[in-house]
Amino acid sequence: TMLRKSFLNQKFIQNFSLFPAYTVAGCIRQICLLFFITLLTVLSFGNPLEPVEPNQIIPLPRQYSILSSSAVDVGASWKIVADQNNDKDWFSAKYLKDEIMEVSDSNLNLEIVDFSQLPSQKRIIIGNPQDPNISSIVSSYGIDISIDLQNDKHNQGYVLLADPNGILIISDTTTGNFYGVISLNWLLKYDSDNESIVLKNTKITDWPDLEVRGFYGPYYFKFHGQDINTRDDPEEWIEIMAKYKYNLYCGVETAPLPN
Repeated sequence: TMLRKSFLNQKFIQNFSLFPAYTVAGCIRQICLLFFITLLTVLSFGNPLEPVEPNQIIPLPRQYSILSSSAVDVGASWKIVADQNNDKDWFSAKYLKDEIMEVSDSNLNLEIVDFSQLPSQKRIIIGNPQDPNISSIVSSYGIDISIDLQNDKHNQGYVLLADPNGILIISDTTTGNFYGVISLNWLLKYDSDNESIVLKNTKITDWPDLEVRGFYGPYYFKFHGQDINTRDDPEEWIEIMAKYKYNLYCGVETAPLPN
């Protein structure tokens, strides 16, 4: 801000006007003035917000690809769609809604609707690809989950597709859909200028090596540099475990030292 003011204050403008424009020196100064004004105008608008890359997700998904340079802008008119009669997928939808609210500082409060109210675009679909309500949509993207997740031995895999017209999170199981939501949460980045979540046009296919992923330890410890007290704040600890796709924690009063 100080730099912009120093260049654009009245004295600066006057100094550039000392030479008439019809002299060589005057022309050069006028050109320099226009260049600096243009440069400062560009700087004042800033650079476009860069979406989060899929390789920033932890743990790293097995397969991911950027399908095009097109951005996916999730705005206030988007809806989250799930089967209202499926408690677990509906929970995943609410979990995603809350995360979007948090990331956007409560500016994006997306509505959750049932498949019976499925919009034609601007939607985040969470469900089973065999569901007749969304099977044709899945097919239109050329996704065959029986092939994409053929190596998923623990029924926890998912496919996540972010497209400018909509986002798909699909799995044969509600567990897989939840982990798909967790991966999408890693990618959420709010653009306050455009009031939208910005994503890359990407496809992610993922499944775990291990069915059970967790650890054994005391109630109080450090995790990624953060102090954790599982007894006093168990909900925060569950949130952290979910973020990293852990599904088991065995806590004890005093964990034995390794030897």
